[in-house]
Amino acid sequence: MASQSRQKTRKPRGGTGKLQYATPQPPVGPRVSTSRLVWTLVLLNIGAGLWWLSGNDIPLLRCNIVLATVAITIVPGFSRKLTSALERMRQLSPPARWKLALGLGAIASIYLAATAFIQGRDLFPKMEDECSYVLGAQMLAHGRLWMQAHPLQDFFETFWVIVKPVYCSCYFLGTALLFAPMFWLHTPYWLLPVVVSGGIVAMLARIVAELVDGTAAILSAIWMISLGMFRGLSTMVISHPAMLLFGLLMLWTWLRWQQSRRVGWALLIGAFAGWAATTRPADALAYAIPIGVAVLLGLRDQPLTRWLQTGLAILAGAAPFLMLQIVFNLGVTGHALETPYTHLLKAEQPGVAFGFPAFNPSAKANSALPQKQAYYEWCKPFLKDHHPFESVARLFLPRGAGGGNDDPRLLIVANADLPSRALLLLFPLGLMALSDRKRIVVAATLPVFFFVYLFHAFFFEHYSLVIVPAVVLVILLGYRALADLWPAAGIAVAVAILMLSLTSLWEVKQIFPQPQNQPPQDGMLESAPIGVIDRELIPSKIRPPAVVLFKPMTDFFEDPVYNLGPGSVDDQLIIRARDLGPRDIEIVRYYAQHQPERMFYLCDPDNLGISRLGTARELLAQFDRALQK
Repeated sequence: MASQSRQKTRKPRGGTGKLQYATPQPPVGPRVSTSRLVWTLVLLNIGAGLWWLSGNDIPLLRCNIVLATVAITIVPGFSRKLTSALERMRQLSPPARWKLALGLGAIASIYLAATAFIQGRDLFPKMEDECSYVLGAQMLAHGRLWMQAHPLQDFFETFWVIVKPVYCSCYFLGTALLFAPMFWLHTPYWLLPVVVSGGIVAMLARIVAELVDGTAAILSAIWMISLGMFRGLSTMVISHPAMLLFGLLMLWTWLRWQQSRRVGWALLIGAFAGWAATTRPADALAYAIPIGVAVLLGLRDQPLTRWLQTGLAILAGAAPFLMLQIVFNLGVTGHALETPYTHLLKAEQPGVAFGFPAFNPSAKANSALPQKQAYYEWCKPFLKDHHPFESVARLFLPRGAGGGNDDPRLLIVANADLPSRALLLLFPLGLMALSDRKRIVVAATLPVFFFVYLFHAFFFEHYSLVIVPAVVLVILLGYRALADLWPAAGIAVAVAILMLSLTSLWEVKQIFPQPQNQPPQDGMLESAPIGVIDRELIPSKIRPPAVVLFKPMTDFFEDPVYNLGPGSVDDQLIIRARDLGPRDIEIVRYYAQHQPERMFYLCDPDNLGISRLGTARELLAQFDRALQK
């Protein structure tokens, strides 16, 4: 019988006619061509060169932990079980992929919230950009795109906020639209951002499960939460996670459209593209251009009516978001195509907008605030170096001009988007595995992103968050290609990726030596004075209703003058304003007339001190007595 260990065979004619037993041969796997093996080795060597050029970022202790774990998993008995488990993960059905992705997203949200609390991070707006986004979301939640300018505009001027001719955030509306519900539901600032971050992990895992396999989906989710920049931004009301979520949703709806060509999916592509375009327009292009080209290629054999239906559906999906932005533009700048953000840059940071304007060393910020003037001076070295040849060179070479942001842009992305630069080893192999249009479209967001940012003088680490999906996909395709060629190596690589990710988590990084003996910390401005002021000084020393006058800070990246509560500035329990020296009598007189019992305080952010001055009525009386004398 076939199930027996030995099979009976008959001897050919001319023999003795006796039954003989043939010894069964072990199953023979698919043969690997020599050329494929050679190409794999060549690409791995190129990847090793990329890793060497980027520099090793794995401390010895971390390296030993990763290697020891890999050694355990390739023990023959354990390896066979792990191979079987990984093979089952490759065969997940679409419903199982969704369950896996949603489960990973939920776990990610819980972890991101838990690690933020464990670290003791400040879970309230303290970064200038975040404060502006919160202001925009707060206004939108109450049915406003802008408010009437305050009569004392100069006292409330601050970064990324327009105070005249109206009062509003300068940023695009997409982020505010996403986070406005937190004001309707009265949730903590960190809750909805954490849910959005969990959605990012879920969508990334679902797309990777479809384009690679279930094992890669799990690795992608752990990879995502291993990124310190992602963990830091995951609790913040800011545009980069929002843009990443919209980019993933654009990819997902395009994948579904690619499968069925249904108009409904085209409508959703347009909706998420429009939302992304009103969130971070430059980053939205990184997704819209590859998807747009793929849509055109997908329609090349379709009748004209299908072209029209698809195009109109995409436009209809994007139209509500674009029209809302146009209304915002008209209300703030008076021009349909001039955004408040561009308007602010022209006035306060000439030459900072996208493009290659001629550098003007004598240009000044159109603001009397010393902080804004100092910030623009900090910007000038970047603007001076910004021209086409220099922008291309900055992809591969450091700036070398000081002032931060000196690393090559490719290295900035590697540091931000990889648990370790060792994973560059798999990048060339992954590029060769871009075997179909779906994978190519996702990977194409990476070069388009770099091309778009050639036109911008700045490139910071958190910009890289938007293109994590492309980086993750290419490297996991490299892992998959290696696993298909040599299963044992695939197991080792999968475990190495897992351990590199796990050892990048904040809780694990505590055991590794840190540069300058600084403990690892996620988030931004966690130890800055503004956090201490918001967390300790104001709650303990301010009795509302109050006005706090803030002296100028030495660090222009930290500005406390933001009024983020509902309603106008005068509706706030604690109003934050500028200390303008001799001009302070203007704000005292104003509130003495309108809200005379408001208590005034003076805060020195650099020295973390707050002193009580008196009510508006009392201060005005003191001033009048001084004048009489």
